[in-house]
Amino acid sequence: MPLLRDGRVALLVIALLFAAVTALRISFSDPDDGVGVLICLPITIAAIRFGLVGGVLSALTAFSIFVGWTLMSDTDSIPLAGYIPRFIAVMFIGVLVGYFARLRAELDVRSRLLFSLSPDLMGTLDVNGNIIDSNEAWSWVDHSLAPGMELASDDVVEQLRSGAATRFDEEVTRVDGARQTIEWQVRQDPHHALRYLVGRDVTERNERAEHVRELLASSQDTRAGEREQVAGELHDTVLQQLLVALMHLNGGGTNGAPESADRLVREAINALRRVMDDIQPLDVEHLSSSDMFALAASQVESSSDVRITTQIAATSELSGEHRLLAYRVASEALLGAAKHARADLITFEARDTSDGLELRIQDDGRGLRRRVDAENMLVREVGDRLNLLLEQVIATGGHCSITSAPSQGTAVRILLPNP
Repeated sequence: MPLLRDGRVALLVIALLFAAVTALRISFSDPDDGVGVLICLPITIAAIRFGLVGGVLSALTAFSIFVGWTLMSDTDSIPLAGYIPRFIAVMFIGVLVGYFARLRAELDVRSRLLFSLSPDLMGTLDVNGNIIDSNEAWSWVDHSLAPGMELASDDVVEQLRSGAATRFDEEVTRVDGARQTIEWQVRQDPHHALRYLVGRDVTERNERAEHVRELLASSQDTRAGEREQVAGELHDTVLQQLLVALMHLNGGGTNGAPESADRLVREAINALRRVMDDIQPLDVEHLSSSDMFALAASQVESSSDVRITTQIAATSELSGEHRLLAYRVASEALLGAAKHARADLITFEARDTSDGLELRIQDDGRGLRRRVDAENMLVREVGDRLNLLLEQVIATGGHCSITSAPSQGTAVRILLPNP
């Protein structure tokens, strides 16, 4: 009862009840009239309001009043043994009700403590969808959603009133002005016209989910781009070389036809090997960084007429994904220079720096058709395959630059960050 929440009021009510029951017992002295049973009422109220201590004290008070009745009565004559069951009865009521009242109070304290300490937004809604009680987590929410203010938009409030809405998301404003997404859950109190509300900050969860969706979309785009590149490589290089070789062989007596066909077929085989390496890259896990880059340079040099000089001073051991990316981007940059730059010499450097692993590929070829000085930007002229790999370098937090000018060669610099 709300009236009895005030301890002084509860004590006054209990005292008045004891006095009223005593007055009734004196007025109706017949022990069979049942007035004495009313003594249980103040005992119960004291036990509920003040717990076990209140129940015991009120039971002792009731027993004292009962003894007083007997002593003042001319008709009641109770032997000493008759007081024992009466004492047990009032004490049983006081102890039993007081014990369960104490358990209920302890449970309320624990629930209130959890309610107060929870990092989630917790509150109670009235029938109009207004917050009438809340925990301390609301301190970071903007005043527009403070207790007593209406929650959410009109359509959500209407759903809350009808009981239709049990879970919904809403953006709220922090006191520092930041926007956050809160996932609300609402449960109806089956005994009262109230609803209990719990709000959890799902901003980071939603951001991670969005990041995963972006990664999946990017991965699908990358795979599609790689498939297109493989198809283009097969069509533009392998297929064309085989067709030309076939034409040489069909030429019959043309001087040098078999030799030309043999060279073209070998070039087509090398091109197929490069495509297969892209689809299922060479296992470089067992190689050191210096051996891995030396292998990349020797493979390109052996399949072309360009001389490649290397300056490899890379000793840091990269993780699996970074290692494969470093190998592929170095191989593709070297291969692009060997195939398209019309260069006589390609210089390949790999060295450790304080920022990570640095790769430099520079040729003395014809350069690009326009002057380029690009930092972390893709350059269409270097080819889609290299651009895709450079995109992956940038996505890992790395850096790339391409510098070129007509007849002045091309320089590609790649920096892979330390893991």
